[in-house]
Amino acid sequence: MSKPNLNSLLEQLDLTKKVELRFSRLDEDVMMALNALAVKALSMRDSLFILNSMITIIRELVENAQKANAKRVFFRKHAKNIHEAHDYAEVMREYEGKIREMVKNLKEDLDQSGLIVSVIFRFENGNLIIEVGNNIELIEDEKKRILTRMEMGEKSAHFLDIYGKIQDSSEGGGVGLVLILFMLKNIGVAPSALRLVTDEGYTWMQLRLPETFKPAEITTEIKRRILNDVKGIPTFPETIERLIAMCDDENLSIESIADEIEKDPAITADVVRLSNSAGFISGKRIYNVADAVKTVGLKNVRALLLVCSARKIMDTRYKKFEEIWEHCNKVSAYSRYLAHEYHLLSKFENIAIAGLLHDLGMIVLLSTDIDLVKSIASLTRDKKLINSTILEEVYIGISHSALGGIIARKWNFPDYLIEAIQHHHSPHDASKEFRDIVYAVYLANMLVGIEEKKYEYYFIENEVLKRFKLDGDGKIQKYHESIMETFRDESK
Repeated sequence: MSKPNLNSLLEQLDLTKKVELRFSRLDEDVMMALNALAVKALSMRDSLFILNSMITIIRELVENAQKANAKRVFFRKHAKNIHEAHDYAEVMREYEGKIREMVKNLKEDLDQSGLIVSVIFRFENGNLIIEVGNNIELIEDEKKRILTRMEMGEKSAHFLDIYGKIQDSSEGGGVGLVLILFMLKNIGVAPSALRLVTDEGYTWMQLRLPETFKPAEITTEIKRRILNDVKGIPTFPETIERLIAMCDDENLSIESIADEIEKDPAITADVVRLSNSAGFISGKRIYNVADAVKTVGLKNVRALLLVCSARKIMDTRYKKFEEIWEHCNKVSAYSRYLAHEYHLLSKFENIAIAGLLHDLGMIVLLSTDIDLVKSIASLTRDKKLINSTILEEVYIGISHSALGGIIARKWNFPDYLIEAIQHHHSPHDASKEFRDIVYAVYLANMLVGIEEKKYEYYFIENEVLKRFKLDGDGKIQKYHESIMETFRDESK
């Protein structure tokens, strides 16, 4: 299968011309091309805020079309007739629960089958139309199944209400198709915007996105409980507020601030411990608060106080989730490497602190309903979604990044920190003023997530890769290897 010519495809896409990408199977090159086309199409509509949802929807539709093709190849290999009831029932018994394995094992057969998947982007009367199709005709059982799922998704109020009823291992389209309709509702698009079209040997799923969106607020009992709980999160203690104000006072010396910190043994211990963390590591071991202040500087002391206070409140109010803090520690370190490598030294401290605090909202979600969060994480990995925030919005009505933003505002965090916490999964939504900080935290989080088997390299936004000059064959992988080695060396 030939590699898509991405530059040519992007040049073709405008308000008067359609662009069509045809392929026999979904691979990283195809996915990167689809991501780039979605970015351009939504940019032309000033609608990048729905990018993650749209990429997820497109991918799900493409995978469903690919699975339908793979099923036909599977029938051919077994010399069975898909239109014959006995053959269909016999093959589907063997096919059940093996869809991913089938697609993986049928790569060469798919390439040689003459069956293709086609994705079209076009504009019509102000609407962005995305069509995903394949050159097959549905059999009645498939068509009925699709229409039933679409009806369920359209009529149901909450995804959790029907999740248990739609899990289907036979062809994989049960959960995904209903999920698409809830994603559309979540971004303010009516489920009727997605329709099934059959035409001259082709089957299409056509999505018509209007010029304007009216997001429907999803309200669940879990969301209400979470937001009420967040209202009760305490503000920072007066001691911390006073120390932060001292750090902002240019007339005070480092020694006087260190003396004030040492009056509180708990704060002293926190500052020393955190100053030795990967986010602020300086190459030598720090044993007392005076050395910590002198080594990391006043800006970082202010940041250390923010992090110490946030961690203490979160750990006291909620269960301790050391794995979250370890993840944040590593994201902070990777963010710091990016800041140093790409000459963002004026934003160095801000980037490091943003990495340390980016996942505040995840702690709240885990503490509220850990089983639900694990279920969301499992489905995110299972379907290889770009991140968990889309499912969190569909399941709960609010994402962990949005929750983190609410907490950050409650604690009067600076604007750069609020943006980094709120947009660490949606870098395109960041304001231009803070985009470098958000991009660095986003990329660091994606790289750590790849190590944790959550994401794939091709999930990373191309615009972010361009910002760090990592948008080329193998560049991001090579850079990732180098910073993993740096982190290992620093952590020894």
